[in-house]
Amino acid sequence: MQNFKRGDWLSGIANGSVHLHTVPGACGFANYSDWAGFADRTIDYSVLYMLLRGTIHATFHDTGQRVVVPEGTLILVSPGVRHSLHPADPQHGITTYHFRFYAETSNTRARLMDDYVHVSYGEHRALQRDITRLYDLIRTDSRYATLQQQALWMLTFTEMFTADEWKKTTAFSPKQRAILDGYIAQHIHERPTAHDLAQVVGYTQIYFSRMFKKSYGVSPRRWILLERIRYATVMLLETEKQITQIAHELGYMDIYLFSRQFKSVQDCSPQAYRQVYSK
Repeated sequence: MQNFKRGDWLSGIANGSVHLHTVPGACGFANYSDWAGFADRTIDYSVLYMLLRGTIHATFHDTGQRVVVPEGTLILVSPGVRHSLHPADPQHGITTYHFRFYAETSNTRARLMDDYVHVSYGEHRALQRDITRLYDLIRTDSRYATLQQQALWMLTFTEMFTADEWKKTTAFSPKQRAILDGYIAQHIHERPTAHDLAQVVGYTQIYFSRMFKKSYGVSPRRWILLERIRYATVMLLETEKQITQIAHELGYMDIYLFSRQFKSVQDCSPQAYRQVYSK
């Protein structure tokens, strides 16, 4: 198996020397009310998870690394890597998109040198958009679907690598980020502001906004919107609540504003999102 550095991997997909193939029947959307996980497994394919709900603990046995994968996160595991995945709370369950794929050059199978790549799509919203488009394309019977899939894989890897670099140069400490994530989770229905977030970590709003953009890649205001829409997508898929009720629970008094902002992020209305992805 030929190992590629990230730059060579991207250029290989772009120039056609590396071809990506999804594994039939091994890509989809799953909603598990309970999930036991996987213990010490090694598979011949790359595996990509986009976690919409729940938290997973990942262990990579050859290196001893342990990673917490919260909802709103993507994790890519390279082929041949010994790993275990277990839910943080087996009773809570998980909701995820999952993809198995493999890469080939003209002579052999290919893989990234990274054992895994772990990033937040909540901070890089284009990742969620492209993954959901990829999911649709895999289920599409079209002579152009394969070419479109290659293009979306290229975008996905580019965005994942970019997000990983952002993570390495973050301005906030892990503790501060956990505080911000926790505050949003508890107060999402109250329409929190950038000023509220700045107070939580004890910064002035101007300094906080500058630090936040460096850490998350978007402004605080944009991040709050993306988080509200992320919560909305989970509620649309996980509950049978009316869209008006979901909007109100997320602090929207105006259903039309909710629909407009949802469409600006997801490229479709809340109703269309539920119809497509709750199947």
